Amino acid sequence: MAFNQDVADRLMPIMANIPSTEETRMFGGFSYSLHGNMRAGINQCDLIVRLGVDKFELLSKKYGD
Repeated sequence: MAFNQDVADRLMPIMANIPSTEETRMFGGFSYSLHGNMRAGINQCDLIVRLGVDKFELLSKKYGD
């Protein structure tokens, strides 16, 4: 299994609406980059998201590390 297609189907339209976003296949899944920086991706069943420090702290308090 390369990646979860259900998660990909939900992520693709969101990322498609962000100008200058590029999709790249990698690590048996794919990622989305903006100006050369990875923003989000899917690997197997995992959703990978790049967050700022403020959002990370907020979400880690709410959902745990």
